Amino acid sequence: MSPKRNSNEVYSTLGQADHHLRACSRLITISLMMPIPLIAAGVAAFFFYQHHWYKDLFLCSIMALFVFGQFSALSQLGTLRRGTGKARKAIKLVREAGDKPDLVDLQEKLQSASLACHIRDTLLRWIELGLKGETDGIERMMEHAGMRRDESATKFLKLHITINRTTLKFGFLGTLIGLMMTFEPMKQAMLSLQGSQGEFKFIHDLVAAIDGDAYAIVTTLFA
Repeated sequence: MSPKRNSNEVYSTLGQADHHLRACSRLITISLMMPIPLIAAGVAAFFFYQHHWYKDLFLCSIMALFVFGQFSALSQLGTLRRGTGKARKAIKLVREAGDKPDLVDLQEKLQSASLACHIRDTLLRWIELGLKGETDGIERMMEHAGMRRDESATKFLKLHITINRTTLKFGFLGTLIGLMMTFEPMKQAMLSLQGSQGEFKFIHDLVAAIDGDAYAIVTTLFA
């Protein structure tokens, strides 16, 4: 028979952990539905605001980084979802072992279940200390497990931070290029006022300058 969730502090703690993992799994499942629609919405927005965006190097680079980031998120979310499933199975084995588990039997079950994850590895190290009759190293072991988990999470975050920063740099560079595109047309527009067809030439050059401003705005907006 499976133990009651709140029968004692150990089961209560494990029950809370299982509840938290279920909530994480649901959140990850919802998050997995987002990247593909976001990519579709991004491509649609690009075509809506700039019909020939795919002919522009910077806009293509921004879109490529965006798509890469979304597929990276899909991969990482899939890994997290599998990890929550493995963690729940490992916790289930501990709960089924009861209040006074046979550590050797529990160790064998965890090893044979092929549930490679941070929680299983931590449990196996905890069992190893228990078999040796040691308790002083538990806090140090938990601290080390937390550090390993933080390092794993930091790797995920660094990738997306790099993508975001690179995308913003592309947008800023596109802004500068767009502004530079306005300088020569504006200069010619001012000089054209001196000619016999000054007014017509002025309007033509002014429109060219506005195109440069539009490019700067669109590039920044997309980024």
